[in-house]
Amino acid sequence: MSTGTGERDYAHDARARANRAAKAYRLADALEDLGHIPAVDERRTILHQLSIPRASDETWAMAVEIYMERHP
Repeated sequence: MSTGTGERDYAHDARARANRAAKAYRLADALEDLGHIPAVDERRTILHQLSIPRASDETWAMAVEIYMERHP
């Protein structure tokens, strides 16, 4: 994928998508344990507990989507 300026968009290439999905599944598992979708201010605590340095809003959205699919 390119950025439109001729530069490669490494944040959205196949490797980044795979890493994002793996992180999202770990987060979704944590949401399972938590039993609810966390507020934005709870996210840092969850990341810390999982030893994940950071997660983008896109990754969190994916994690919530996975969680919601498990709990229709």
